[in-house]
Order: sequence, then C-alpha cells, then structure tokens
Amino acid sequence: MMVINDFKGWSKSSYWLLAIGILMQAIILFSAGDYSPMTLLTTLGAVLGVTCVLMISNRKASNGIFGIISAVIIIYNAFVNKVYADALLQFAYIFVLDIPVLVAWTKHEDDTGSAEVSKPLEGFKQWAYAIIGMLVIWAVSYLILKQFGDTQPVVDALGFSIGMIASILCVRRIKTQFIFWFVQGIVSMVLWIRASMIAGNGLLSPLGFMYVIYMLNDLVGWVTWTRAERKEKVVTE
Repeated sequence: MMVINDFKGWSKSSYWLLAIGILMQAIILFSAGDYSPMTLLTTLGAVLGVTCVLMISNRKASNGIFGIISAVIIIYNAFVNKVYADALLQFAYIFVLDIPVLVAWTKHEDDTGSAEVSKPLEGFKQWAYAIIGMLVIWAVSYLILKQFGDTQPVVDALGFSIGMIASILCVRRIKTQFIFWFVQGIVSMVLWIRASMIAGNGLLSPLGFMYVIYMLNDLVGWVTWTRAERKEKVVTE
C-alpha cells in the first residue's frame, strides 16, 4: 500500500515529467525497431529510474524500491556496454541510497506521508566537507575503474563521486542534493549517449534520455523542496 500511496500528492510538474518520460521511452523503442529482451529490459529500467527520481523530488520513501529494481537492470546493461562507472555507481546506490532511504525517510515523514526537509548545506565548512569528500571518492574510484580497464576513468570517476555525495545528502533529506544530482546527470547522459553511438544505435539512448528527465526533475525537486522547507518553517513558527 505504501508504494501506491506514494504516487499521490505529487506536484503537477512531476506527473507531466512521468508522462513525458514514458512517452519518449516508447518513441525511442519504436523508432529503433529493436524489441529484443535487452532493449525491453533497458527501457523498463529507464522508466523505473525516472519513477525513482520523481519519488525523490516529491519526498516519497518508495523511491528506494524503484531505485533498487532500476539499479539492478542498469548494472546488467552497463556491464554489457562496458560502462563500468555507471555499473559501479548503481551498485553503490543500492547500499548508500536506496536501502537507507527506505529506512530513514519513513522515520521522518510529515502528516502528508512525505519526508521532512532538512536544512541545505550552509557556509564554507559544510561545503568544504562535501567537496573534499567528493575529491577523495573521485581518486579512489578512479583507481578502481582504471583496474577494470575503463576507457575514460577520469570522467567516469567524477560522475561516480558526485553521485555518492548526492546520495548521502538525499538520505539526510538535504535539498542541496539536487545541485549534485544535476551535475552528475550531465556526466552520465554523455556517457550513455556515447555508449549508444559506439554500439551503432546513434543518439537514441533510452538511458541517455533517462538522464535528461533526471536533470529536469532536479529543477522541479529543488523548487518542490524549497516550498516544503518554507511551509515547515511557517508551521514551526
């Protein structure tokens, strides 16, 4: 019942993004004319991924469930297409983001069933911790990806490190996550479009377009969380 209820109370922009995301995935699928199990699985993973991030922007704990299923699909696809950075990122998401969110967010829900919003990163000290943490993860993941024979470990590791910081901020219900998510989305979109072109599928990449929706959702999420933050301040005051 929690999953069904978590589709309620979204912003209108989120419902529109979900509809556009599903429609565009269908267009990409039919335009490619490839209905192989891998293609269908990839499309499903993309749709579930979009649903997950829309749940995040609307502060619904069920995003963890959709995130886990989507991550498993994307991990398999990433290994097939040798996009190891995204495979590593999605694997980490399961344990750093999806599972913790299911536990943490349900403990901090308001009377509408949405997670309460924490304060955004403020001041030099908090931002410094986030940036230094990102740089450390970047260095470590670079060494790991290089061992896997990744073709562009510097950029791939950058996307991974940004995603990890965004995940930590998300679990802690901090609005600043959407800044990191947006930048990480740009990196991942380029990676998947590039992988699609190498595979001979052109620019029509289901997972590449998925990240376009992700970035639009980041903008919606920032606005939605800001409104919730102001509303909570009014209530407490």
